[in-house]
Amino acid sequence: MYICFNIRGRLGNAIFRYLASAILCIISNRKYSSKLIGGINITDEMFYNISKNLLENKLIKLPEQNLIMSDFYQHDKIYLKYREKIFKFINTNREHLIITDGINAGDMKCETYKCMIF
Repeated sequence: MYICFNIRGRLGNAIFRYLASAILCIISNRKYSSKLIGGINITDEMFYNISKNLLENKLIKLPEQNLIMSDFYQHDKIYLKYREKIFKFINTNREHLIITDGINAGDMKCETYKCMIF
């Protein structure tokens, strides 16, 4: 099963979407995909609730399908908690791509970035 990155927004939004995707990959042992594959859309509200439970060290049960990451997921505390695991995830998956939907909103002049931590 996959955590699928949906192209939406520019670089700042795309980075948050990638970080949220990384956390879901880490906790569920799923693979990251920068290609959209069918599945369930994870809304910002759903990710917030997942994050809240993770911050409280509660068990998480994710749907048994591919998960599509389409929102912006700007929730700082969860990223601080998972910081080291995210760094490790990025450094062991350097082929992952972060893609924007354009230079200006929706112009589809997509920009593609590879992740790495120095």
